[in-house]
Amino acid sequence: MDTGVGIAHLTPPVGSSVGPLAACPSTGLRQCAPNGTVVTLYLPDQSAPVAVYSFVVGQSDNPLRPDGVVMVNGSAVLLNTSRHFLGGFDLIYEADGFVGYRWTGNASGAHGGMNAAAGVPCCKRVVQSAVHPASAEVGSERD
Repeated sequence: MDTGVGIAHLTPPVGSSVGPLAACPSTGLRQCAPNGTVVTLYLPDQSAPVAVYSFVVGQSDNPLRPDGVVMVNGSAVLLNTSRHFLGGFDLIYEADGFVGYRWTGNASGAHGGMNAAAGVPCCKRVVQSAVHPASAEVGSERD
């Protein structure tokens, strides 16, 4: 997460359907996911998510949606969510390695929320100085 930018950066999972790249809002370069691309992030992972964050690129009714999504080549799945993520979640990071999320309710539950049914606590211990992996799904509204 980068709280200083409005555009997200995404390296999607292998096999994800993104479609032809579109012009990015800030640069005009054809390196952004096209409108209609669905991005769903599961925290800490898809098998037992504590929090879920989802948006459709170009969807105007979602205040948590980034201004655009720059596609980044890489071998590991990555989603730098942009500052818009914090419109729907409070993020707590404790120096001893705990990270927690709390849904603020500032957006529709269709765009994110907490998974209380998972029976997983809100906070997760992560290895200090390491990125805690998350899982993501990417596709188009037509998928």
